[in-house]
Amino acid sequence: MLGRRRQGAGGPRACRAQCGRPCRAPPRAHRHRRPPLLAAAILPRAIAEFRASHPGIQVAVLDTGTDRIVEAVRLGKADCGLGTFAPAEEGIERASLARDSLMLFCGPGSPFFDRDAVAWRELADEPLVTLTRDSGIRLLVEVGYEAAEVPLRPAFEVSQITTAVALVEAGLGSAVLPTYAFAAAEGKRVAARPLTAPSISRDIVLIHASGRSLSPAVAAFEPVLRRCAQRLTPRRSFNV
Repeated sequence: MLGRRRQGAGGPRACRAQCGRPCRAPPRAHRHRRPPLLAAAILPRAIAEFRASHPGIQVAVLDTGTDRIVEAVRLGKADCGLGTFAPAEEGIERASLARDSLMLFCGPGSPFFDRDAVAWRELADEPLVTLTRDSGIRLLVEVGYEAAEVPLRPAFEVSQITTAVALVEAGLGSAVLPTYAFAAAEGKRVAARPLTAPSISRDIVLIHASGRSLSPAVAAFEPVLRRCAQRLTPRRSFNV
């Protein structure tokens, strides 16, 4: 979808679509890329709130992996992107929306289910459900285990947070996941507990291409995204 400005009196204007022909401009739109779970966790409420206050702006969403988000934003295929990105990424500007911490997601059979917090070193004998090593979350989990001097021996390695949460609910282990993973655990018998010694966190950020001014639509959407992101990252234990 192309971002196009609405014209006065509803008249046509020449704007280039992929075919290169003039077309009639719809209401203003901006293209937004997000990783799938962040899209599910933040997007519906954010768009609903945004539409209520900005009915003349459309939001197009493309949910995909982090690498493709950065590429799309750099190339101008997306006006902005939401996610967690490596600090060394070039060609993008970022604005922090919320701070997200790793937490232990566990089921009723876990010894940590009724705890307020869990230290990484206590996970030495806990069956662990992890994401695969192509996930940035997995790399942070490895940092936590290494800092606590605890060997990491995954019981299960999966690609999706939803799968990890389902394995936890089935009593097959506990999972170290970002706080926003509670979106995948809603309605399930799963608890999330803060991990300490060390506490590991990362920023959920909004990115746009360097050297390009932020569009008015994205500038208006940013505070809505920030509010919704911060609601998803409580700094305490919770049951879902």
